[in-house]
Order: sequence, then structure tokens, then C-alpha cells
Amino acid sequence: MGDDYDGQYHDRPDPDHPTYAQKLEIERLRTERLKLQLELAKLKAAPTQPANQPTNPTLASDLVVQRMSIYDPDSAIGKQITIFLWQAKLVSEPIQLTSLSNYIAWKESILLRTKAVKYHYILKEKETAPPTQTDSKILWECVNDWLYDLMWNSISPQAKLQIETPRDRIAYNLWLEVGTKFQRPIEEQRRHIYRELVFLTPKKCNSVREYLHKFQDFRMQLAKLNYPVADWQLIDILYENITKIYQDFLQLKIEFKRTLNFEAVNLDIDTVINEIISRLPKEDKDQSASGGNQGLHATEDKNKNKDKDKKGQNQGQNQGQNQSSN
Repeated sequence: MGDDYDGQYHDRPDPDHPTYAQKLEIERLRTERLKLQLELAKLKAAPTQPANQPTNPTLASDLVVQRMSIYDPDSAIGKQITIFLWQAKLVSEPIQLTSLSNYIAWKESILLRTKAVKYHYILKEKETAPPTQTDSKILWECVNDWLYDLMWNSISPQAKLQIETPRDRIAYNLWLEVGTKFQRPIEEQRRHIYRELVFLTPKKCNSVREYLHKFQDFRMQLAKLNYPVADWQLIDILYENITKIYQDFLQLKIEFKRTLNFEAVNLDIDTVINEIISRLPKEDKDQSASGGNQGLHATEDKNKNKDKDKKGQNQGQNQGQNQSSN
């Protein structure tokens, strides 16, 4: 899969400078840790469960709590785990994966949430095993369990039928399995997006502004697939499809830069688009609203006139009937 990430390991939280809220969270987790140690001591003193008796599966949240009992929250790694747990609580639910049609949107929503807690490197580096150091291993397993559940719980029951659930509960393996089942082949995505870009015109949009926004969106989608379109190609596509007034504007810029006819003039696509947007008429919401009100008033006046005409016709008919009776 073509993963698109930005950010490196320096994005990870700084455990040496926790905020006030994070300090409160550290104190709360320290209390929970002591309670958990007491519970574990009671369980060790309790009779052993028979081997043939079924046991309930352990939830990922329970796994995180169990790992909290074996690290010191006052240590550097303990503070880092506490910061991660505090950040993870603030993450909203991703969109639900239902089918091939919304896989790309689901993928983006997962990536945004992993970047929010600054642990997207697990997917970027394709990590399937924790570090060998004990402290780092505990942190990695906490993050891995959270990320695995984040993805698994956002997959619809229908979509889960198409997925072979990883037995090892490794987040990247689940990420890879979902992508294998739901991501369209890259070349199909590339052809579809490129076709949309080439055949997009202002007539298919509500305005030139909307056209330019969609133009840039398709361009960025191709870049994310590692198939960026060259500036000269983008300029040619824009030149062929944009309205006549801005086509003339492009031609003027080309002629201004031209030195020799046997040397092509290359323009920067971002600069060109920004200049066109700066020349677009500003959207006046008040004016559009007043226009709507005028249209509403005109309709009301028209209806009133119709009512008057009907009343006049009825009065004329009544007078005619009265005269004939007399």
C-alpha cells in the first residue's frame, strides 16, 4: 500500500515537560495502579481455576491496564505512557468502514487519529514487534493495543466478514489485511483520479472557484499515490478547461515570460491558481441572501396579484348574475 505520512520520531510526546492536566492524570493513574496491585494480590491468593473451565477473552483496555501495573508512573517511560493515554482519550471515533467505496476515507480518518497522538510511525515503519527493551516494549504494546481496537471497532459487521482477523493482535497486520481486502489497485485509482482531473470543467461546478478547489484536490490525490503530475501538464489541463477570460490571462503570462519561440514557457501551477483566485469576484453572502428575499417577495406579490384578479373575476360574475335576475 502507498502510505502517505509526514512527521518523524521527533513528533513523539516529551515526557520531561508534562502539562498540568497530564500531571493530574499521572496522579490518577498512580492511584489506579495501587488498586490494581491489590486486586492482583487477591487473585494470586485465590484458588486456581480448573483447566477445563472456559475463561472470558481479555479486552484490549484490560491489557493496557495490566501493563500499567508493571511500570513506575514516575519514571520517564511511565510519564510517556501516561501522556499517551491522556491523548488517546481525546481522540474521536473514526468513520466506519463499510465497503470498497469508503475505504480511502476510512484510511485517512485512521491516519489523522494516529497522528493526533503522534504514534503514526507504527504504521509508517510497518512495525509488527515491540522493541527489545522492557520499558519501550510496554509503551509499544499499549499503543499497539489502542490502535488495533481503534481500527477493529470502526469496521462494520458486514465488512468484518471479508477480513481474516489477525491472531496476534498486531495493529499493522490488521491495517495490512484491511488494505488488501478493500483498497482498489493503485493503477485503477490513478486512472480514475486522472480522468476526473482532465475532464473537470467550470461548467460541471458551481463556480470557477469551486473548479479550482476540485482541480487542486485531484492533483493532491495523485501526489498521495506517488504519481504527481508535472506542472507543465497541469498548466495545459487548466488552460484547456478554464473559462475564456482566465485562458487569456494565462496566455498573457506565457507571452510575458517568453524569450524564444523554440523554448517552452513553464509556469508554476500554484502561483497561477493563486493569482486566478485573487481575481475572482468576492462572494457576497448578504447580497445572495437579499437576492433570495427579493425573489421571495416577488413571488408573494405575484400570488397577491393572482388573488386580486380572482376576486375581481368573482365580483364581476356576481354582478352579472344579479343584473340578469333583476
